[in-house]
Amino acid sequence: MLARRAQLGWAFLIIIVPVLFAATYLVVLSFRDDYEANSVSFAEVASSSVYARQYAETVLRFVVKRAVQESDAVPFRERFEERFVALMRQYDSGDPRFGTFFKDVTERKRYTLTEAGDVYTLTVLGIQQTTRSTDGKHQITRTFDLEVRFTRDGLL
Repeated sequence: MLARRAQLGWAFLIIIVPVLFAATYLVVLSFRDDYEANSVSFAEVASSSVYARQYAETVLRFVVKRAVQESDAVPFRERFEERFVALMRQYDSGDPRFGTFFKDVTERKRYTLTEAGDVYTLTVLGIQQTTRSTDGKHQITRTFDLEVRFTRDGLL
């Protein structure tokens, strides 16, 4: 009696193992190996998105610095805002990677300029940047605010 049960177990083992092996082999054969292409595409989008934000921060700080240098008139705040918007128009490259950054400042006036004593704070609100991969598979959309603090003498 025990010998028959052992033979039955071996029979199932002999049938099930090749079936599982065949199923696994079919899965391996049907697997698409495009991880490398996807990771390269995603890395491209991620690095481009980081670059776009760093570019926006750098341009904003540079433009504020120049606007402060060119705003030596008595109504400092008004002269600064005029120069700031004019310089932002000048540095707008039209590159879609930078999203709404330049238009938010020059056309929509989505920034605030506050004054606390001698310190001014310029905040550009709701900048939206969308970065797409060249193959169109990946896209990152970011919304953020940028802030720069400065005095009449320069950046802080």
